[in-house]
Amino acid sequence: MVSNKIPTKPTSRKRSPFYWWRRFPIHQPLPTTQPLLFRIQNGDFEYAPYFKQASWEDHWCEEEIQEKKKLFQDTQNFSREKAEIQMRYAKRRRLLLEDAHKTESNRLHDLFHGLAKLFGGRKEDVESFAFDFGGTTEELYWAYCEHRGGRGCPPTLEEQNILAKLHHKTSPKRRGRPPKNSVL
Repeated sequence: MVSNKIPTKPTSRKRSPFYWWRRFPIHQPLPTTQPLLFRIQNGDFEYAPYFKQASWEDHWCEEEIQEKKKLFQDTQNFSREKAEIQMRYAKRRRLLLEDAHKTESNRLHDLFHGLAKLFGGRKEDVESFAFDFGGTTEELYWAYCEHRGGRGCPPTLEEQNILAKLHHKTSPKRRGRPPKNSVL
């Protein structure tokens, strides 16, 4: 069961001057040189957390307004302070939503491009297959592999054992210098 509980607002995190609106640490993706399946299992293509964090900003804005309300006795000064607080949180929320949309778009593009490159086909085919599919990203990976007829799918454990046996029979490991070519 997923809880919709809003966390407490982080305060002690060192802020980056480039991404000051992000309150939480970001997900560290694997390098693009890693296999697509490893990147999927690492969560590199999952739903961006910025949408949730943007909704939390509204709640934290209301909390800060309630704290400030206790300090002010003059309604005119309070309304000015309230407007400033709302502007700060609105800007942070807007930037989080921009990041969320950009990140989500990039992740979907990279996933569709990676699946099309790995299993063949066009990116549009992968996109139409994915939007009709209802499951996790890893399940999508295996379903698209089967949909494309297994082309490019990683070998099963039995196939890996057979390939390993064939490899050991055909090319024994040698140490040292290679033998001289007697044909010359």
